[in-house]
Amino acid sequence: RQHAMRGEVEVARTHVRATIDAKREAGELVEAASMAQAMAFVETRAGDIAAAERVLRTGIAELEEVGNVSYRGTSCLMLARLLARRGTIDEAAHWCSVARQTMTDDDLVDVVMINAVEGLVAAHRGDHAEAEQLTAWAIEVAATIDFYETKADGFEFRARPLALAGKQEQARKAAATALAIHEAKGDQPAARWIRELLDSLPSSRSPVGQGRRSAPFDHWSAQRGRPVKARSRALGARR
Repeated sequence: RQHAMRGEVEVARTHVRATIDAKREAGELVEAASMAQAMAFVETRAGDIAAAERVLRTGIAELEEVGNVSYRGTSCLMLARLLARRGTIDEAAHWCSVARQTMTDDDLVDVVMINAVEGLVAAHRGDHAEAEQLTAWAIEVAATIDFYETKADGFEFRARPLALAGKQEQARKAAATALAIHEAKGDQPAARWIRELLDSLPSSRSPVGQGRRSAPFDHWSAQRGRPVKARSRALGARR
């Protein structure tokens, strides 16, 4: 992870592949399949989002084959997060639904991810009140976790629905917090894509017409999913 965070993606790939090979040789098939999460982290920071999606899909299939549910749920949510970022909303919602079948309230990283992703899904479907509730809860839960990426994701996924709702100043504040978290940890690629998010959001000082009114997904592509009617309440959200 440290190599990927510094942009040394080839070194990071080599390390992850070596670990996967060693685990397979040792017969640790669940652990080898779970390493898709580490490889997706690397590929995302390399800017190869398609590769990150492929390794997660492969890992999910392998975990299903060996009957593992805990790693599989997290991998499903990581895939949903990638899909939601680039606007493939229906499929992101699908993988959240799959993860929900086995996740529990005490798996806090997964609770943050599912609230964050379903919040963005709700925003795309026009339910901005639900989106704000879910993403606010994601941030609150993330504050209890000592993991920078989870904290930063909470604020990033707060910013994106706010931008879709036209609340640009609040979106900028949330994105700036996500940026500060990534920068403090030295995650250079993640900091770069959050800067792109910030740059695309108009501020109150911007000239009329400057910036875009929709949430930016340039780094991830602008593919959109079609809205569907069904929507479930995120696990862990307060009533």
